[in-house]
Amino acid sequence: MKTVKYTCLGAILICSTQVVSEPLDFYGRLWLGVANSSNGLSGNEKVDGFSLENYASYLGVKGEYGVYDNFSLLYKFEAGIESFDNDDTNIFKPRNSYLGFKTNYGSAVFGRNDTVFKSAEGKVDLFNITSSDMNMIIAGNDRLGDSVTLNSAKVAGVTMGVSYVFDKDFNKKNPELSEKQNNYAVSLTLGDASLKKNNHYVSIAYADGLNLLEATRLVGGLSIASVKLGAMYQHSESNLYDNIKGNSYLLSMSVPIDKYDIKLQYLKDDAGLGKVTKNAGADLKTLKESDVSQYSLGVDFKAQKDLTFGVGISYFDGDYTDAKGHTEFDDTLVFVSTKYLF
Repeated sequence: MKTVKYTCLGAILICSTQVVSEPLDFYGRLWLGVANSSNGLSGNEKVDGFSLENYASYLGVKGEYGVYDNFSLLYKFEAGIESFDNDDTNIFKPRNSYLGFKTNYGSAVFGRNDTVFKSAEGKVDLFNITSSDMNMIIAGNDRLGDSVTLNSAKVAGVTMGVSYVFDKDFNKKNPELSEKQNNYAVSLTLGDASLKKNNHYVSIAYADGLNLLEATRLVGGLSIASVKLGAMYQHSESNLYDNIKGNSYLLSMSVPIDKYDIKLQYLKDDAGLGKVTKNAGADLKTLKESDVSQYSLGVDFKAQKDLTFGVGISYFDGDYTDAKGHTEFDDTLVFVSTKYLF
């Protein structure tokens, strides 16, 4: 059965340009790293020592088909590549895959997609996707299926976004969750997240119940003489555990020098919903207090337009109190990576 599935996937990617009248954009990313974690609390593999890290490598195809004037069909299929790992059970991982429509007033897509709460992050997380991603200590960056994503056209530079998950469908395996979350997120964004077309970016987003999280996120980005500054504040509350709520902060700075990009980032969280706190053994049901900080320094070298080499180091320092008592933890993560886009 698996052979048939993967053969069909390959046939779709190879033959797609022959069955659609307008050209498709076939693209992909290969991004691997070697990381060393001192205590095994961070990193994708969560091991004490060296590990091979796959930073969301993927293959995809996307396109836009003009149906009428000012009315187009949008489509995207993206699959994460997991075959670098020693685990043979997962060759592909679901990523953004949807079908939708676009008009002069905006777009609507149906399927699996990043929530607008996640997208509001923009580019302020300089270590996005790597082992030092902000989701190590900050929750809320979800990619959800069974959803609809609406994005308005820009009005005075502002775009409004809405994500809604069909709760009965999304939660059919866990129907009790439907009573604890409202399954939507909204956002407003101004400017350019990449800080290229505009030298500023501002967003505000609110998620009510998506993946059992109620949160508000404020994001700002500014480019000054090619130096990029970013900041984020988030207040989070768990819909599952009444005892878990708190604030998160991010500050980042990127300094380009020729083909090099020097990156500095600081994060702090006292909500306790991030990955590293869970990896440290916290019992979320009885969690009373949590505090963790993350300090990251990295350098990217862009050898070619589609080829980047990176190196980085992150230090995590935190503590929490639960039914087992007070626990302190730390971890140092060092990684090198190669990213190739096509």
